[in-house]
Amino acid sequence: MKKKILLFLILIYSSVTASDVVRNGGGISEQNIIFAFEKLPEFLNICLSQNTCVTNESEVNLIESIVQSYNNEGKNNIVFKSERKNPGFFVIDGLEKIAITGNRVGDIIYVNTDLLYKKDKNEMTKFFQVSQAVQLLVHELGHHHGDYTHDFLDSVGARVRSFFEGRLAEVFYSPFIFDMSVLSLHGNSYTTNGILILNTGVELISLSKLFNVYGCPASSLGELNRLKNQKYHFYNISWKHDDGPLMSGKKSFSGTFVLMCEYENIGNHSRYHSFDIEFDISQHLGIGSVELKKKPFLRRIKPLYKVSNGNILKL
Repeated sequence: MKKKILLFLILIYSSVTASDVVRNGGGISEQNIIFAFEKLPEFLNICLSQNTCVTNESEVNLIESIVQSYNNEGKNNIVFKSERKNPGFFVIDGLEKIAITGNRVGDIIYVNTDLLYKKDKNEMTKFFQVSQAVQLLVHELGHHHGDYTHDFLDSVGARVRSFFEGRLAEVFYSPFIFDMSVLSLHGNSYTTNGILILNTGVELISLSKLFNVYGCPASSLGELNRLKNQKYHFYNISWKHDDGPLMSGKKSFSGTFVLMCEYENIGNHSRYHSFDIEFDISQHLGIGSVELKKKPFLRRIKPLYKVSNGNILKL
């Protein structure tokens, strides 16, 4: 009989207003910017852990400064405003900007909602991607850390965005419906975890902690080669579809997670495993459940913990 980990979540369904307040953005672009800001330290630590993200000392110093001062930026310092409704607010030197901010840590970042959505040649709406949001935030937060030129901040932001575009994947439930998706991020790092996020359309739910029940095996050398780090990364996300309603009932997706085991002396290795996640959205009760079904397809990992009556117990 398969062991299962159940995580019950309350999904809060709320209406979205059009006023210029923090976190009011009802669209995908606004949501992606808020998500990128909330996860920015994790994104940037993955960047710093690789030698292909930022390369020279000044770039590294800036990213490190942004990470170190993040907790002083304030949780609610992203404000969405419209240039059309506030003429001149985003205009600098005659040019309309997508965002503006001050030069001190904690200054509000104002984002121009008029520039967050564009039409392609087929008249399909293109929204602001998470990687673009990370680029935007690196640029704006960079202004809080010195008298950097716009060209330099553009360059650093572009480097970070390029790095994540190869590692960040958002898979939508339907090519026609952008209200539900899974976002995964991997970094091939022994020092930082990847990210796995379920977007239900009204809530961003971090699923990464579900995988904490897995642990690297102890080295055969015992104390001579103790475990130093174990981290998780996520790949190959795909949705499973049925004949039920698109935005209600049970949904599921599968993927691959990599457990990266780093030991103090020798024997670092990675283990690849498949997983299935199932969740239920109830618009009437406002309650959803997320279920992780463990299904390793290479070597089995010995769990460090088990779940019993809603409690996590160490084995």
